[in-house]
Amino acid sequence: MFKKTILASSLAALTTVSYQANAAMALTAITTDVTHTKQGLMETATTGAAVSNTDLTLGAEYAVGDTITFTSSVAFSTETPVAPPTSIACQSAAANTDIVNLGLMTETTTALTYRVISLTDGSAAAGVTTVGAICVTPVVELSDSALASAGSATLTVSGATSGGAALDAPSTAANGTQTVATAVEEYTSTTGTALNGIVDVNQDRKAFTTLTSTNSADQLVYTVAASTGVAGERTSAIVGAANATIANIAADVSTITGIVTTITGDFSFLDTDTTTTGMQLGTNTVTSSGGAVTWGTDLQSLIITDSNNALAAETLTITKVVADTVLPVQTYTGNTVITYGTNQTASVAVATPGAWTLNGANITIYSMPFGSNIDQFMWVSNTGASAGEVTATVTYEGTTYPATGSYSLGNAGARSNTKVDDDLATAMTAAGDSITSGRADVAITVNAPVANIQVYGGYKVVSADDRLNLETSSSLD
Repeated sequence: MFKKTILASSLAALTTVSYQANAAMALTAITTDVTHTKQGLMETATTGAAVSNTDLTLGAEYAVGDTITFTSSVAFSTETPVAPPTSIACQSAAANTDIVNLGLMTETTTALTYRVISLTDGSAAAGVTTVGAICVTPVVELSDSALASAGSATLTVSGATSGGAALDAPSTAANGTQTVATAVEEYTSTTGTALNGIVDVNQDRKAFTTLTSTNSADQLVYTVAASTGVAGERTSAIVGAANATIANIAADVSTITGIVTTITGDFSFLDTDTTTTGMQLGTNTVTSSGGAVTWGTDLQSLIITDSNNALAAETLTITKVVADTVLPVQTYTGNTVITYGTNQTASVAVATPGAWTLNGANITIYSMPFGSNIDQFMWVSNTGASAGEVTATVTYEGTTYPATGSYSLGNAGARSNTKVDDDLATAMTAAGDSITSGRADVAITVNAPVANIQVYGGYKVVSADDRLNLETSSSLD
């Protein structure tokens, strides 16, 4: 009986020492994790991706056989990886210098589990405590392709007793998980000055409003840039009070071997000889500070091949000298393809390269009703000496029709009134766009001087005699 009492008391004491209540382990916050570029990771795909590491402070009393697991959100590298340490010594920062010795127990593709194999008492008089002991998290490398795909990697820590029960759970998410590596796009292609010419209807759309028909020019300034990544923090393998960060980890970046930018739009207005294949500029000029300019076979794109792979602002200048051709009203798009490493490529859009707009009339008829019992009336009045092309869009319950472009409604003749409601109905039917009830705003654009154009809108219910007029953006001005 006496022996059983002693044994029970000893077990109770051991339980009290080993598993304190309200204990909480905590990872030291990583201020700057290593930030690779995705292209750099893919170029150096024969090695693993370096990650930051940090300190883990234990918050409970651990016993031999208890475990600590470090789990990565991204798989470890299988290509010449850095082998994780087979043992870790966690040391108290206090003067008693107690040590928790951990040995690597199991390793999976994403997790390392260490077991407490022994406890070293740094001061016999004080006894062993693991609370406050500092462990350096294992240095590992991740799969470069997996990190490039995931965009970031985290390290999560957890503790367990030898029987598998949770132990020393972190009190906050940040205490239990830290971001140890990030992957970002290396390349960008941005616009500094966009194409923004305004085509002048008073010059028969053959020039911009600020220039004459014999010298009309516009410029696009864009910049291809590259991130260099960010070096990450790494904690030294020295534990306890001597713990300190060591040299930062270099990020992976790639080496550019080619830059080709394509601007898409209709450039056929620059062609002075349509009987000859390809672009015949004549006295028109198109230049780029970045390199040579070539053309798509259908003249719907121009291609700039950078001559020196420079990451700098490039200026594209389009100058129309030949007076006879009409400038198109259009929105441009752009794309830059960067070649890096061994013939690998990255493609990035040129942000908003711009548009050429028209100084013609744009008038909206508000709240036009639609339905089988509605007769619509839409007229364009043109008091000018030249005809103007008429187009329209319809906005109904937040959606604009057609999905792209506009409906073509023919021409508004010089010094005439042109009925366009039937043309709009025909164009919508041909496009497969149907509004069976409700009201919509109809925006009508005429390629003619604003002062010469008026738009009128109205309707009547089929079974009624009264015709009702509608407000327009010009009538409300």
